[in-house]
Amino acid sequence: MFFKLKIYRNVVILVTTKLVIFDMDGLLIDSERIYRAGWLEVFQNNGIQIAETTIASWQGQSWLQTAKAIAKRGLDVSKLQVERENYINKQLYSGNIKPKPYALEMIEYLKDQQIKIGLATSTNKARATKMLNYLELFAAIDYPCYGDEVIHHKPAPEVYLKVLKKADVSASSALACEDSIQGATAAINSAINVVLIPDSSAIKKLDTSSIDSSQFFHQAENLSQLKQFVS
Repeated sequence: MFFKLKIYRNVVILVTTKLVIFDMDGLLIDSERIYRAGWLEVFQNNGIQIAETTIASWQGQSWLQTAKAIAKRGLDVSKLQVERENYINKQLYSGNIKPKPYALEMIEYLKDQQIKIGLATSTNKARATKMLNYLELFAAIDYPCYGDEVIHHKPAPEVYLKVLKKADVSASSALACEDSIQGATAAINSAINVVLIPDSSAIKKLDTSSIDSSQFFHQAENLSQLKQFVS
């Protein structure tokens, strides 16, 4: 069991978890590998040479952040986006995008513990709700915030701060769960304890050196281990 403590008038008080906030892609849903494959196929179909490692570096970014990277190459962003979105939809409806291991079990556990569930994703609302609904995850989320609801994206704290505000929960009573350095940094910048669970489909090991000294930073191997961080 992971206990969060705070000191009030020289008395140590146990802080209980009232809200767990999840990232979506690569954390709740096994979608990052499909996103990469989508870009690879679209670029190949259009005769565009971009390395998979470059595409992988876009993981955890919002669509606007990725679009800027593509636009810098002088490419037709809108055309490529439509083709990639069609690819993602095809993969979703073909059953090739699924919840991450232990995602459904962890959500059921939190519900049993009467802990509210938040969502802090860089994905826009249209795609996120479509995927979550299709995978029967959306109904479990109490306080979602999407990429097109914020101005400043991860690693900025805005998305997490908005979820806290919607839930009317303090940062000390919340726990975040992320699969990317950008996402974990956003949670840390919000003063929320965060558990980093790297996406098993990632092609490069995460470098945690920028955040591993933070008092808010913790790590786990999979979602089933999240229970030990919930107090």
